[in-house]
Amino acid sequence: ALLLFITLLASFVILVFYDQIRAAAEQLLHRTLWRDSVELQRVAAFLVSSLRHTLSLDEMAGLFGRVFTEAMVSESVSICLFDEAQGDFRHLRSAPEVPDDGRGLGALVGTTMTMAEHGHLWRTITTTRDAVVLDDMANRRADFSQRGGDTVLRTEAERAEKIIAALVSLDAAVAIPMIGQERVVGVLLFGASTRGAAYTTADVSALFALGESCAVVVENSLEYAKRRDRDRLVEIGSMATGMAHEIRNPLGAIKGAAQYLEPLELPPEGSEFVSVILEEVDRLNRVVGQLLDYARPMRVDVQQVDVNVVLQACVSLLGQEARVTGVDIDENLGAGLPKALVDPEQLKQVFINIMRNAFGAMPEGGRLTLSTCVSSDTVSLDDGHGLKERSKRVVVRFADTGGGISPAEQEKIFLPFYTTKSTGTGLGLAISRRLCEGFSGSIEVNSVLGSGAAFILRFPAVKG
Repeated sequence: ALLLFITLLASFVILVFYDQIRAAAEQLLHRTLWRDSVELQRVAAFLVSSLRHTLSLDEMAGLFGRVFTEAMVSESVSICLFDEAQGDFRHLRSAPEVPDDGRGLGALVGTTMTMAEHGHLWRTITTTRDAVVLDDMANRRADFSQRGGDTVLRTEAERAEKIIAALVSLDAAVAIPMIGQERVVGVLLFGASTRGAAYTTADVSALFALGESCAVVVENSLEYAKRRDRDRLVEIGSMATGMAHEIRNPLGAIKGAAQYLEPLELPPEGSEFVSVILEEVDRLNRVVGQLLDYARPMRVDVQQVDVNVVLQACVSLLGQEARVTGVDIDENLGAGLPKALVDPEQLKQVFINIMRNAFGAMPEGGRLTLSTCVSSDTVSLDDGHGLKERSKRVVVRFADTGGGISPAEQEKIFLPFYTTKSTGTGLGLAISRRLCEGFSGSIEVNSVLGSGAAFILRFPAVKG
């Protein structure tokens, strides 16, 4: 009876603590048999926690290199960021640490990821927004190959083969996307596991969370850099405005003193020098005036304006200048255009700036075509209550037959003080874009080098 009582009591105790005992036993077994996998997940969790307070890409790369070099849970780890401007990848850091390649970056173990060689891998990552595992791709290839000669299956097998080749060339067993708010910003490449086994689902999930944390660091660092540059530009703008005011006063004194000189009392070369002084003072005064116009706060008087009328007024104003430069102006103005919501005086200044730039792009003469229309595409505007309406745009296009603008210059022409002319100030297009944006318009350039350029302006149209 006593033995039976003790047996029942022991059974009852075991049943009460069964879940706790089972969990502890499973955890102990997991840690013992899959110790390297647990270590990988621990390293990933540690990095996720550490990256929450990281803004610098260099700091993130250094943290990766240090942690993975010490932990040795993966044969190699590399961070590759996608550079949209170059359309390729920028290698940030590798682990284990290797000798510097002379550019401040460690050389990638294997080869660096590029769009030319690894485009299929990148497209798969951006399309699925999921991890790409070498073993899984090998299984997919085998499965598609065994299921027959269907065209779709053959295509999928070939695609899997190309992705496998990309991973092998990168010495990567797993490729983890770094997913930002709107796009995939890069890839984490992990080599084979040091334990010699395949990556488990738990491993990939931990690394995927790490990739998301890295994407947050990348986007935060870019935003921080933009804000820092914006603050720096504000400081430079304030300083430049103050300098412009200070320059204007001595300019007026120099011009007044030069005009006071009596030309008849000067030798011939002295009279020529006075003319040079007056011309250069006027040119410098124009530059200062444009700088102050660019820095001055916008005052917009938006009205309902017929864009065709403003455009024809500019043609009349610059007609003589066009004839002198040998430029023919063609007008292809749309009939029945809705009125645009713009400031008429500022719009005229924008049109004049663009037309004079076109004259300068055709020194040997040419043709400038002006056209207007209503945009066929529409823009969705949210009224704040979940209701959306459609708003059309009035489009104005200036197309010249000049030498065109190179892609590198197209990225810079709207920047202040960027100019390719020996006598230009580089503020005309910068001011034009600022004025367009002041009344919710836009300006863009479309050009092929050697085939002319077209500037397209869009302005909000009056409803109805």
